[in-house]
Amino acid sequence: MNAPLSKHVSLVSAFEPALLPGDPPELFQHIYTGLVSELSRPSLLAETLCAQLAEAMLWLQRHQRDKHAAIAERMLAIMADFMGEDRLRLRFTYVLAGTASDEVREEVLDLVYQKGHTLETLRGAAMRSSQTVLINIDCLIDRQLKTIRQLQKSIAEVEAKPLALKRLSLQVDKLVRDAEAIDGKPASDV
Repeated sequence: MNAPLSKHVSLVSAFEPALLPGDPPELFQHIYTGLVSELSRPSLLAETLCAQLAEAMLWLQRHQRDKHAAIAERMLAIMADFMGEDRLRLRFTYVLAGTASDEVREEVLDLVYQKGHTLETLRGAAMRSSQTVLINIDCLIDRQLKTIRQLQKSIAEVEAKPLALKRLSLQVDKLVRDAEAIDGKPASDV
């Protein structure tokens, strides 16, 4: 962490969510550091907003991961009715993740085909039967996206404030000079 950030470490850590399974240990810090590095004028308020934004981004990723897991779980449940769940679980998970060997992939696809599906139709059936769960997760995703947009706007406004004040100061100085030029005497004599 660079010097301007170090004075706010305790504040930032208050926004760091607890790690959940599947979370890389340094993900929050990585997102936060990236956001703060883009600030033109780091301040306590801007860094706090960046910490909140990093937290919202982390939760968004979690909710998206949960959505995929819910679909995969339902696909597995549909297939478990056909074959033993324990035998299929790990292989099926590898196929969905795209990490299965060709042999395992062919075995799972054969079982899916025997059940009367392709991976696409099985996914569709899983989504239809998990609609309530998926709608709830989509609501959480939507809420995080709205939070992210609002935090981005807030950060932009905090970043723009010093520039707006500088611009106003320069405009006032110009108006004073213009007034002096019109009157022919300094504005302090008026």
